[in-house]
Formats: sequence, structure tokens, C-alpha cells
Amino acid sequence: LPLAFFASALATTASEPIDVVRTRIMSRIRGRNDARFLYNGLFHGFSQALRTEGLTALYRGLLPRLVLKSFGGAIWYSSYVHSKSFFLSLSPLSDSSRGREL
Repeated sequence: LPLAFFASALATTASEPIDVVRTRIMSRIRGRNDARFLYNGLFHGFSQALRTEGLTALYRGLLPRLVLKSFGGAIWYSSYVHSKSFFLSLSPLSDSSRGREL
């Protein structure tokens, strides 16, 4: 359970800059023409955000997303493991023929 929590936290932290730039591009497409976020694409968005706002701009909104995704990942993995063992216990196959995959 703690490993699922930390894996989700790591994945969220690594993907946050992409999500920030993607969200800014999508908000511009949907009609919010904020002059600060006029990006021509993902790489242009990264360079503009870093140049004008600094590295912290790419991690705006990380905390709420980190909490949501980390706990969500831990709950999902725990549910997966318990569901798998429940359904395997219903299986008529013997223990030796099941295999050891997780």
C-alpha cells in the first residue's frame, strides 16, 4: 500500500509540467484568450513558461493533484489485490496451476 502511494506520487510529480502546459493550451482553445498563455505547442509552452514564470509555474496545482492521485493509486492497488485474491479463491483451479503473476 505505501509503495502504491509513493508510485502514484512520483508519477504525478513527473507528469505535472505536461498537464499544466496542456491545460493552458486547452483553455486558450476553448475561448479564454489569455495573452500570457499563447503557446504554439507543448515545447513552446514549456519554454515560454520557464522563461516568463520560472520552474515553479510548471508545478502550479501540484498539491491537490498529488493528494488525489496518491491516495487514489493506493486505494486502486489495494482494491485490485483484494479483488484478485477473492476471485482466485472462487476459481476451481488448484493452487499449483494458477501461476505466480501479480
